[in-house]
Amino acid sequence: MHCLSPTVSLGDEKANEVNVPATLYLTGGYNIRFRSPLYVLHTSAIARYDFKHWRADVTARLGYYGSRVRMYAGVGYSPLNSVSLLLGGELHGVQIGYCYEMYTSAIGALSGTHEIVLGYAADLDLFKKGKNKHKSVRIL
Repeated sequence: MHCLSPTVSLGDEKANEVNVPATLYLTGGYNIRFRSPLYVLHTSAIARYDFKHWRADVTARLGYYGSRVRMYAGVGYSPLNSVSLLLGGELHGVQIGYCYEMYTSAIGALSGTHEIVLGYAADLDLFKKGKNKHKSVRIL
């Protein structure tokens, strides 16, 4: 991302310029299935490096996918940075999630941040014959 380290200007003054550093990302994940098809363990990892500092995150979420109920709970860990707790689910096609990230340091736990995620997903069949009945997300 930002390979050329662009400078973003907000207005005509030099005081309103922000230099965006080049950043390298490496990400991956795997879904581990159990004997019961209702449960899946979603694992992921991401590493970021901006040629000065690095950060790595590892996350594991256990998902329950019942016929009417979908929910997940998980934990995340970033060495030398934070520990996260994740909760979420889906109700009537709307996904809602919550994450609390508690920062850690050598002197003990510090304050944390809260994150709330709200999403909506619709099935999209591009190869369906006839008129496409899907509507724009902006018009919903």
